[in-house]
Amino acid sequence: MSPGSDRGEIPVSAPRESFAIGVLLPFALLAIAANVVGGLLAPGWVGVGAEAQVARWRKWANLTSVSAAMLGMLALMVLVLAVVGNPRTSLSTRLVSTFGAGLVFTFVAVAIGRVLEPAQLVVLFAGAFAVLVAATVEAVAPTETRALGIQLGLLAFAALLRVIAWGVAWNALKRGTPNAYAWGQVAASAALAFEVLAQVFLVIYLVHRPGARGAVAAFVALAIAFGLTTWTLGASLSSAGTARDALQRALSLRVQGSGPLPSWVSADAATNEIALVERHVRVSLLPLVFTEVASVTLPLAAIASATRGAFPLLCAMGLAVLSRGQVDTPLRGLELVIAALAALTLSRAAREAEAPSARGRQ
Repeated sequence: MSPGSDRGEIPVSAPRESFAIGVLLPFALLAIAANVVGGLLAPGWVGVGAEAQVARWRKWANLTSVSAAMLGMLALMVLVLAVVGNPRTSLSTRLVSTFGAGLVFTFVAVAIGRVLEPAQLVVLFAGAFAVLVAATVEAVAPTETRALGIQLGLLAFAALLRVIAWGVAWNALKRGTPNAYAWGQVAASAALAFEVLAQVFLVIYLVHRPGARGAVAAFVALAIAFGLTTWTLGASLSSAGTARDALQRALSLRVQGSGPLPSWVSADAATNEIALVERHVRVSLLPLVFTEVASVTLPLAAIASATRGAFPLLCAMGLAVLSRGQVDTPLRGLELVIAALAALTLSRAAREAEAPSARGRQ
């Protein structure tokens, strides 16, 4: 075990790898901003705020989303070059990383300013999933990156089950078979379970590795997520036109747009905003809303609790949670693939750092 591995610190010496890892933090912060502004604030204020206010949020949403996509494509290129340029990386890993990342890069570029077709989203998923599987296999071997590898594995299952849920539900609606649609809901429930496990795993890691700072950051992130969740679920018609109304509207759209709802959620939640549904429906929505909010607060906790040497690993783990395993959407797929490529780069650096000590023991 190399020095600093107990704190998640991985020495990266090659200039190309150092530059590739260096872009993780700015991209992570910009991706979080894009998710908050473009995914929550801008759509939430539509129909709630004044026209000028909505236009202002839309402008900021476009700015943050496009900036995150551009910086993410840069990070994608340098990380692929770092993985491919390492002579110790296997040929199969190089091919999968190059091919998968190339597909993601292409469709993220196409998605700037337009909406992708379903067939294009399927190809985007295929490319991202290939990189994700390769990174999971590679990262679970070194002790320093094993936590990231396990987390990527959990999100790989979540991504696959989410796409299966979409496909089964679409086919069931097309054929008019309610029983088949129920299986899509089962797949959606399983996908949410794996996503929650990935978030729980990050919390456990923050408590175990960074120590007190990580524990405090994780507690604050969970407390904020739970507070915003209960505040949102308590919205009613009396809060119309307020920030609470905007937040519940945004989270309603996020829940409804994430695919088939889990089997325990009433069908009313798929067509109505949170403020318009009954109390028992709101209670059933609590895991979905909490997971959505925690996907933003936990990455911030990971970044805030990292030491200088552990920044790359915790940024990658934060990006993975931020993506929610939704590799069939451009920006979230980009986030997860960058986390996967970072795992490949860091795992190779960890192996190289451990090699001299292993020869010394011989």
